[in-house]
Amino acid sequence: MKTRIIYPQLWLDTDFAECSVEAQLLCMFLVSNPYIGLSRYSRISDRQITFHTNIAGKALEKAKQELQSMKWFFFEGEWIYHNHSIAYVDYEGRDRVMESKGDEINKVPEEIKEVFNGLITGFKPVLNHKPKTLNLKQETKGECEGKPDEATLQIPKSSGKAASESDEAAADPALKVLEQYNQTFGKSVKSARAIRANLSYWLEEYSLEQILEAIRKAPKHQFFKDKLTPQLLLRRKNQRGEDVDYISDLLNFDKKAVKKSTPPWEMRSVRPIPTEPEISQEEIERNLKTIGEIRQKLVVGVSI
Repeated sequence: MKTRIIYPQLWLDTDFAECSVEAQLLCMFLVSNPYIGLSRYSRISDRQITFHTNIAGKALEKAKQELQSMKWFFFEGEWIYHNHSIAYVDYEGRDRVMESKGDEINKVPEEIKEVFNGLITGFKPVLNHKPKTLNLKQETKGECEGKPDEATLQIPKSSGKAASESDEAAADPALKVLEQYNQTFGKSVKSARAIRANLSYWLEEYSLEQILEAIRKAPKHQFFKDKLTPQLLLRRKNQRGEDVDYISDLLNFDKKAVKKSTPPWEMRSVRPIPTEPEISQEEIERNLKTIGEIRQKLVVGVSI
């Protein structure tokens, strides 16, 4: 991207103020360097960081540890994940922007995504839910060679990819959010990695059911009915750096509506507009005669 938006409240943050100068410089480089894309993922080598900042060796490692301990940035090899709200890094836009953003995220190796996911959420989901392998061999030669009964086998009722996706969705709130979003808007969004960081933040304020209810109410909202995305719903700041809470807006927008259908201006007691009194034909003729006499006097006066 050609531009970078950094929010000024960065300089008011206590944790940032207590960081070393190297960590502060590294932080500023990470949110303003030319290698940032459209997503929260970026790939920058230590050599590139040293070239631009002159921070190297142990000083660079210490600066990374400081930023990671604040949970603003996560580092894994050359990969960096932006978990902060000090700059606008998770871009939103029209279809082409979102398509390019999706392509960018797809290029990140799966193992890197899982490492960052564990650091963000505090747990690492199991990817392969394979049923336990059953040992059906006879332990002794003297046992009967018949088919084992169902109690011995304990075969699970569901297995494979469907069971894996169902178990993962039940354990991961981010997937529940995507499931509700897809169901409400008829979409097919699959990747939840872009929303995990902000979702974990909002789950400290709202329950998962409240967030799902906000999605269900969105089609009735005048603005969000055709613009809502999971990233937009969970956004913490707008493009001007102001704090926002779209979940609260969606949960409460219908409560702000006026219950009475009659507009306030129609409920006021309005005075009737006075009408002119009716004038009789006789009075009209008398007035015309008076006007004629006045006009005649004016003509006589002018001629004199």
